[in-house]
Amino acid sequence: MKSDDGAATDAAPQLAGTREWVGLGVLALACLLYVMDLTVLHLAVPAISADLRPSSAQLLWIIDVPTWLKLVHSSGLVDQGEGVA
Repeated sequence: MKSDDGAATDAAPQLAGTREWVGLGVLALACLLYVMDLTVLHLAVPAISADLRPSSAQLLWIIDVPTWLKLVHSSGLVDQGEGVA
């Protein structure tokens, strides 16, 4: 590897520690819960359609609004962490 001034260095890359693995596990668990929630929603669409008889636009709202709400909520959490060093 080369340093900023162009000199060669023999420093080995640092491996991930416990803190990084725990952080990865928390993020993976959150993603798993989100995917399970969307799976349940998509499996329930036929029953929802039979009971409520929504138009195609209404059904689109039923499917897309929870995704958008989670996206807006998670982007707010990311913005809050911007000032943390």
